[in-house]
Amino acid sequence: MEKEIDILNEYMANLKVLNNNLYNMHFNLIGSSFIGLHKKLEEYYNEVALMYDKVAERIKMIGGYPITSLNKIEEVSSIKSMKSMDYNADQVMNVLENDFTFLVDYTKDLIEYFDHKKDYYTTNILNDNLMFFTKQNWMIKTSLK
Repeated sequence: MEKEIDILNEYMANLKVLNNNLYNMHFNLIGSSFIGLHKKLEEYYNEVALMYDKVAERIKMIGGYPITSLNKIEEVSSIKSMKSMDYNADQVMNVLENDFTFLVDYTKDLIEYFDHKKDYYTTNILNDNLMFFTKQNWMIKTSLK
């Protein structure tokens, strides 16, 4: 189970950095799209926080410890923390498209791995996450056309 714990910790780290970036963009959003996008970012960071919690709980269920060190989280995450600065709607939407596309692909890979291991509990958690990221990514891509 050590490999599975490491895999889930890496996934959880990506969710944590994403969540922090969502807060960053929420706090620092500027421009005419502020009201609508500000609310949407709040929805996103609330949803991603629940995902993060479920993955952390799953790590505990299988005998591991979720990583909580911010330095370690940043080190193992493929998504990197964003600088605190002003972000306009175009910048935010591009970041969201990049990160959500990454998480769709990444989550699919993990579903395949855990399905092969017959860990259907973890697979169900990941499927829920995949549904969220897939739908939101479609909405973002549609908005960018």
